[in-house]
Amino acid sequence: MKDYGRVHAIYGNGKGKTSAAIGMAIRAAGAGLSVGFIQFMKGGTSSEVSILRGIDKIDYFCPGDHEFILPDRKTLKAQRDHSRRALDYVRNLLTSEDMIVCDELLNAVIFDLVDADELRELIDDHERDAELVMTGLYIPVGIPLELFDYRTEMKRMSHPYPKLKARYGIEF
Repeated sequence: MKDYGRVHAIYGNGKGKTSAAIGMAIRAAGAGLSVGFIQFMKGGTSSEVSILRGIDKIDYFCPGDHEFILPDRKTLKAQRDHSRRALDYVRNLLTSEDMIVCDELLNAVIFDLVDADELRELIDDHERDAELVMTGLYIPVGIPLELFDYRTEMKRMSHPYPKLKARYGIEF
């Protein structure tokens, strides 16, 4: 009997949100489940990408080719286009994958690249067919917490940032 379809939010100001989501994706693929792993607000250059692309059961998608950047007036259109393409890809996977990981989707909503209503619709539309995993800094205002079956907060207790820049293979 299939018992999938829960909604997860992995969020907070601490390190490890994407790493936790990757771990879930790899575990699911190892169990024979199909996984869609979609990155919002990233450019597909993080060190995990080559591994994700090499796992048969994981369908990796990132529509951008830029570094992780916060939207500003110069990048807003590119970021919106990126987020739109990523969200469309997620919607196409809703009934075909056992797990869908939306890395940085919560941030895309926070920065108004994806509308909060679209996030609510995505949660409703996934019809509990697929495990739905989202990462970001926090659950956006206006999104009811009860929509999430799992809420895991990664809390920064100690971190050398901003003195130490993000390191390839460790932070990205």
